[in-house]
Amino acid sequence: MALRVRKRYLHRPALDPHGPFWQGYRWSEWYAFPSFLAEPIARDDTAPLGGAGIYRFAVPRRRGLLYIGQASRLRRRLSGHARAVTDILGPHTRRHLGFHYELAAYVHGEGKVQVSWTPLDSLGKPDRLGIECDLIAAHRGTVGCNPNWQFLPMGSGGDVADFGAD
Repeated sequence: MALRVRKRYLHRPALDPHGPFWQGYRWSEWYAFPSFLAEPIARDDTAPLGGAGIYRFAVPRRRGLLYIGQASRLRRRLSGHARAVTDILGPHTRRHLGFHYELAAYVHGEGKVQVSWTPLDSLGKPDRLGIECDLIAAHRGTVGCNPNWQFLPMGSGGDVADFGAD
């Protein structure tokens, strides 16, 4: 069964997966990944990276998201994704998520990947996982599909070209 896509979601900020108030959460600005980890601006008090929260990856000017995740320590999780990208292109000493292979290929190719997050320090892991599922469902409802790299298996990849431009 094909999903029905709401074509006018961009006119409703709470429905825009790239928006600063998507689904009622206050999201950080978008930062270039992985270089933002070294920038002082990423430590902005309006969206601290030190605690728990939800994060999202996207490519500028693309309709959908690439990936939505949750973490008990946002900075640590995003640093781990950055290390995986480096390892895949270097010594390749570990097995990685399919998401990491796609992220590495895109970060070091022509694409620009961005990351944004919303801190949720007061919530435990079960609640964050529930919100992550809700956000994936909201993405499906507005864009018409899962985030492109959301459910890739270990050691394989999808195709970034599979998701549409505006």
